[in-house]
Amino acid sequence: MARAPWSGVARLAGIVAAGTLVATWLSVVPGTGPRDAGRTPAAPAPPAVEQEPLPAGLREGAAKLRERLRESPRPVEGARNPFRLPAVRERAALLPSASAGRRPAPRAEGRAAARLEHALIGIATTEAVEGPLRTAVLLRRGEVVLAAPGQALGGGWMLEAVEESSVTFRHSAGSRQRRTLP
Repeated sequence: MARAPWSGVARLAGIVAAGTLVATWLSVVPGTGPRDAGRTPAAPAPPAVEQEPLPAGLREGAAKLRERLRESPRPVEGARNPFRLPAVRERAALLPSASAGRRPAPRAEGRAAARLEHALIGIATTEAVEGPLRTAVLLRRGEVVLAAPGQALGGGWMLEAVEESSVTFRHSAGSRQRRTLP
């Protein structure tokens, strides 16, 4: 059994020495010692400022300036608060009309094509006598799907063709989408 480099007595002496050092430091540094309840720290008195008499022209200019400041209008709180949203009635007048800038609704084919939930993640190729047979490796909602040309994928979609780096999907409504490997 190996003996620790610090014996019990040496460790105890180190702890006592460190505690003594911290206690000494705290007693010497101002503001860290305990305060007496009745004693308040005395703040130094500000130095006395002697006012020198102003020259005659400067004194008259200062008096005119004070008089102008007394007569000037005081700032008033504005009616507009940038941190408050306008009421619904106020906003309605600022918004453009609903018919302005309206785009036509997408066709049914475009909406069906956008619903294709399959992503192309790979193409598997098998060599055969009649040529390479390709299978699309698709990802749908976190599930891997293997599809061959002509296979139905659901939602009206069918895998039409699998090429070397892309696949073509056909929807029953007649629209087509092509996906290419990244």
